[in-house]
Amino acid sequence: MRSSKRRNYLTLFYGLLLSLSTIYLGPTNGKICGPSIDIGNDFSDFSRLENCTVVEGYLQILLIGDKNGGVNQEIFRTLSFPKLTVITDYLLLFRVAGLDSLSTLFPNLTVIRGHNLFYNYALVIFEMTSLKDIGLYNLRNITRGAIRIEKNA
Repeated sequence: MRSSKRRNYLTLFYGLLLSLSTIYLGPTNGKICGPSIDIGNDFSDFSRLENCTVVEGYLQILLIGDKNGGVNQEIFRTLSFPKLTVITDYLLLFRVAGLDSLSTLFPNLTVIRGHNLFYNYALVIFEMTSLKDIGLYNLRNITRGAIRIEKNA
């Protein structure tokens, strides 16, 4: 009987230790950005995501195309934000011309928390004409909210 009780305490202790280590040993060379980030109509707005590990709030990327109405895929192939791992509200992508995958843009996005939602959605991918695959391979958890992927190629 004592052995079982001791084993339960050890399991609890190691569980707490693991939880604390993930909180305090997280990325230390990045920054928390926010309160929310809107990127629209201009590629220079992406500079707001440099060195961000957490977006405190939502991240909206919308209505991006080049000045001639054409598609500029080369810019998206060079853009990458590997430090970004958490978005606390929602991620919205709408009519971003030339973006064919999110795998290079957000290769390490792990969690979308969904504290505040976009009409009950935590992830919205809508009318992305060039999108071939989503590519969020490290996205492991959407804590709250639904997913809407609609009217894409």
